[in-house]
Amino acid sequence: DGRILYRWRFWGTGVRDHTGIEATGRYLHETHAEIAAKEAEQSYARVLETLEPDYWEAMTRTVPVDKTFLRYRRIMLPLLDEESRPMHLIGVFAADKRNIPVAQSGLPLPMGMIENKPDPD
Repeated sequence: DGRILYRWRFWGTGVRDHTGIEATGRYLHETHAEIAAKEAEQSYARVLETLEPDYWEAMTRTVPVDKTFLRYRRIMLPLLDEESRPMHLIGVFAADKRNIPVAQSGLPLPMGMIENKPDPD
């Protein structure tokens, strides 16, 4: 169908601890609910098309899941080859250290972010 498949080469311990998902070596559609994967694919496509960074700030669930959320920020950047073609994307994630009720955050809560697929065991 012409869809680009994005694979996590390295997920990181902090992101794993924050989300409860180990995604290293897995594909985006394997680790995220459909709505979250589509949001991410749109963001990644913008970066690949414009060759500009993409910044995102939102709320996500805590692990273990409870009634609080963490604010997190993500910046996605293109990595270019010698001919300035985008070959990879690199993302940097940062989450607040304390949980807050989502109603107090003033930030959107992407529905897909609270529906991450669990690790297969």
